[in-house]
Amino acid sequence: LVASITALMKIQKLQDKEPESTVDTILLYFSGFFLIVYSILEILVGTNASSQEEHISSGIQALNGIISVLSTMAQMIFLNMLMTKGVFGQRDESKPGKSSSSEIYSGRQETAFLTLLNFSQWLIFTFELQKGMASRTEAEYFGEFTWVLIQRITLPLSVFFRFHSTVILIDAWKNNYKANEAQ
Repeated sequence: LVASITALMKIQKLQDKEPESTVDTILLYFSGFFLIVYSILEILVGTNASSQEEHISSGIQALNGIISVLSTMAQMIFLNMLMTKGVFGQRDESKPGKSSSSEIYSGRQETAFLTLLNFSQWLIFTFELQKGMASRTEAEYFGEFTWVLIQRITLPLSVFFRFHSTVILIDAWKNNYKANEAQ
């Protein structure tokens, strides 16, 4: 969440460009919607604790869901903005205030960090969340069959969101930060 907001503020300094692909945007928002649905269901389970012993872990689960919703929304906004920004043309060392590469390539480190973060979350979603023991609380709340059905619908698209976000970030890191060095 913090990385997405920081990166969003930093890429405001980049030049505008025409968006290249609306398909990426559609896929991003479609799969992001299902990740948000999954997180809202997690909030729902966390806010309905049945006993005092479960209250603390349910509060953590609800907080995790809230942070997940906010970070997914911030990341979708960041990725949409990143697809319309970049560094283009010749690097001009004579302009005042543009002497450091951190200002010219504003947001590049945050983009690399978010790439690694999304890749690690993709690994977790792919190999850990699909295990039955990873979501016992949700299965108890919704019922075993209903929760399996919800997972079979939302998890593949949540996995796709993380993978597609990683691909968009790698592509943006590679292509949006090109500037020819002045000879």
